Amino acid sequence: GAGLRLIRMSLFTLVVGAAFSLGLLLVAPLLIVPVFGPSFAGAIPTVRLMAIIPLLLNVNACTSNLYMFNYGHERAWSSLNAFSLCVLLTVAYLLLSNLSDAATAVALAVIAKEAVVVVISGGFLVVFGGRALQTAPAMNAVGGGGNGVSAVVPAFVRVVRGRFPL
Repeated sequence: GAGLRLIRMSLFTLVVGAAFSLGLLLVAPLLIVPVFGPSFAGAIPTVRLMAIIPLLLNVNACTSNLYMFNYGHERAWSSLNAFSLCVLLTVAYLLLSNLSDAATAVALAVIAKEAVVVVISGGFLVVFGGRALQTAPAMNAVGGGGNGVSAVVPAFVRVVRGRFPL
């Protein structure tokens, strides 16, 4: 229960990720030339391309790091991290051999990596999240499904709620 409530509450931080993404898309390009000079004008398309990354990272923190790692999917979580690294390296390698701009190739590879994590970890949250909500008290009673971390999250939420009621 409390751990999933924390995850649901953390989903509100998506607004922060969206704000950073919007800032990179709209505001950062307007600041690059005045702050860094005209020689950095070529970076504007790359900054705009990378604008989605803060939002993807924010979603990944909620679905992958908070949910998968703490609700009995530790092996899938570690496999997902290894797989996403392989996606990053493969996409970067393929794009670097086909694109003339290395920064664009690497930015696209990072976006591909983060998108893979969003899709897979989001799928885990959608498919298994309801079941975790039903079994969370039992899991917490035995130490969080084998890793002990998920027992800490609800205890932390109780302490915070005691001091700062919502």
